[in-house]
Amino acid sequence: MFLARVVGDVVATIKHPALANRKLLLVQPLTGDGAAVGRPAIAVDSVDAGIGDHVLVVDEVAGV
Repeated sequence: MFLARVVGDVVATIKHPALANRKLLLVQPLTGDGAAVGRPAIAVDSVDAGIGDHVLVVDEVAGV
């Protein structure tokens, strides 16, 4: 898991069927004090977050 700030929406004309009707967000990982760290990531929104919101992202890695 990591803390992040929502920095944008992701628009996709074609999605995997499992992501149909799901909102995708561009999130910037943050340190504990709120400084940006690392590369932005794409997250599936389940809480109706918006740009500027701080969110907790569950980072799942397949096959681990």
